[in-house]
Amino acid sequence: MMKYVLITATILMAGCIGREEASYPIKLSVTVQSTHGRLQVPMLTDSEKLVGYDPIGGAVVEQRAGRERVSFASSDTILDARPTRNGYVLALREGDSIRFVRLHGNGALLLGTIPATTGRFVPTVADVQLAWQSNTQFFLLTPGRGYSRGNVVVREGATVVLDGDVLVVLDRIEPQLLLWEGTELSTGRKLFSCVVAGRIEQAIATAEKAIGLIRHDSAYALEWYGRNLRGDAVAERTVVLPPAYYEPRLLVSVSDTIAALFASGVALVTSDGVVGEYRSRLGELPDTILVAFRRDGAIFLSGLLSVVRIELSNNSWWWVDRAIPIAVRIVLAVIGVAVFVIVASRIGRYRRLVGALLNRGSGGALLVVDRHCRLRRLNTAARAMFGINHSVPLRRPIEEYLSGRRWIRLREIIEQSVRHRQPMVEEIALPTNGEQRFIVSAEPLLTLLNHFEGVLVSLVDVTAQYQQWRLLNWAQIAHDMQTHLTTIRLTAEQLAGSLPPDREQQRVRILRQTNILLDRVRDVLALGRGDQMQWEECSLAELLEDVVGEIAAMVPAQISFDVRPTPLVVRLDRRRIARALHNALTNAIRAIEPASGTVKVWAELERGGIVIAVEDTGHGMDPETRARFLQPLYTTNPKGHGFGSMIMQRMIELHGGRIEVRSEPGKGTTILFHLPGTLYVRHQR
Repeated sequence: MMKYVLITATILMAGCIGREEASYPIKLSVTVQSTHGRLQVPMLTDSEKLVGYDPIGGAVVEQRAGRERVSFASSDTILDARPTRNGYVLALREGDSIRFVRLHGNGALLLGTIPATTGRFVPTVADVQLAWQSNTQFFLLTPGRGYSRGNVVVREGATVVLDGDVLVVLDRIEPQLLLWEGTELSTGRKLFSCVVAGRIEQAIATAEKAIGLIRHDSAYALEWYGRNLRGDAVAERTVVLPPAYYEPRLLVSVSDTIAALFASGVALVTSDGVVGEYRSRLGELPDTILVAFRRDGAIFLSGLLSVVRIELSNNSWWWVDRAIPIAVRIVLAVIGVAVFVIVASRIGRYRRLVGALLNRGSGGALLVVDRHCRLRRLNTAARAMFGINHSVPLRRPIEEYLSGRRWIRLREIIEQSVRHRQPMVEEIALPTNGEQRFIVSAEPLLTLLNHFEGVLVSLVDVTAQYQQWRLLNWAQIAHDMQTHLTTIRLTAEQLAGSLPPDREQQRVRILRQTNILLDRVRDVLALGRGDQMQWEECSLAELLEDVVGEIAAMVPAQISFDVRPTPLVVRLDRRRIARALHNALTNAIRAIEPASGTVKVWAELERGGIVIAVEDTGHGMDPETRARFLQPLYTTNPKGHGFGSMIMQRMIELHGGRIEVRSEPGKGTTILFHLPGTLYVRHQR
């Protein structure tokens, strides 16, 4: 953060107390586009198409986004082309004449015809006129009014332009001497001829004025020249350009505005001074500007193979920069840096808070959703919950990540919170094989200016708490049932020997069913109640034999038991461990039935801990069933209730241990109770 503060402070201070850049009424934006030698004399249309003519194919071609389209083709030879404000003009040779057409839509509008077969376009001051040079003959064509012509000999390398009926010539006769001449085209009469002296690097001229780019101390300047009564060229006005420009390239006149193009930028100048500038290194500029015109708030300069566009826009507050003293700028800069430091520090704290929540969080899933309901960030827990790995791109609508019926309510909560920009908290249930419940919280994220940026969504799994609450309720019901069932069992036991033989069988059936119900009730009580542990020293061999003996009497003959002797004496809650073993053995028997098989039970010391194992030769479990075996209330038995695994897990956790499940389809299952080594007492002799 401090790095960005220092950078910002440096920029602000440098802008205030460094080199002072003047502000101007016009802002400039310059782009240079090239046809890369494919097309000649290009121009940009209103629809941003680059139009030029192909001298080889004899057609006018449009380029846009790397694609080309022929917009005009003619059987006549295209001699030259000229972009204008009103469209693209072609010179077509047709027999012994040249006809000029302006492209219009998909057709061409005839502007006029002259008796010539060769030549090129010549620049004109007035863009409504067309000028053509064929050897020493010059033609001036005004659409709708015909043409005029005249013979004028111009030295090769001289610059010519037609200003009305006057052919203006600029010819460098010496390194520091420019010949400025004007000839009336229709009569051939020389109107003026004078010499402009000085170290002029670039020059342009009309019939009234000549403008030269000269060196002025450490900068460049534009100098306006006129003619006195004797016809001599005299300097009338000098405008010095800012010192940031170097390597002059082109000087172009558009109406009363001069554009001076340098390698380092563009200066827009009138006789009153600089009115706009663009300071940035330009790309490849054309060697010569063939035509220049203004259209729709921009100046277009077309060369042989490229076109320059200078966008013009008003800078309404330019005078403020010039009016504010440098001292005031320094004060404003210091205030700006202070405000930036305060804002940046608060934003930093805010982002660190969100980042900390996402990285560490509260153990739940966290998502950041922006004001357009697009997912911006999420933590590791959220990626695991929604199946979004790091290769999946973010910043897409939330429904793309939370698809399917399972997440309908979660999407609704997020969308409502974003739409109303209000916090929301709700408990939702997600349908799975074992129902999961979450507390969903959507908290709006606001900027320092109280602008809504999105919501921070958190999902906290409360399934365990919810199930514990349900178990507590069931435990209360089970406690009442136990009282009544115990009364029924005592009554049935007291009736022993007092009933006729045909009723004795019914009494035994009542006792058996009552004991089964009492076992189920004790299961619920074991889960729901927080009774204190009854610690005692216990021989594991006796415990295993007792539990197996209780169950073996009720097991079909095709299932056998193999209890391995063990000398371990441990300290534990015998009743709770017996309950866990009872459920593990019951599961093992169900895994074998109705086939035949063996259930092995053994205990040993392993790696400093105590292991009690129940191993069966049943059908085994697939990986998904094995992974979910210990989930609360999970069961694959249609008649089961899912309490067995919960009871095992609860009883072993109360002893500080854990349960491990090993199983493969077709190879049976082994349930291992890992108890801490601190419960070991001794070996029994």
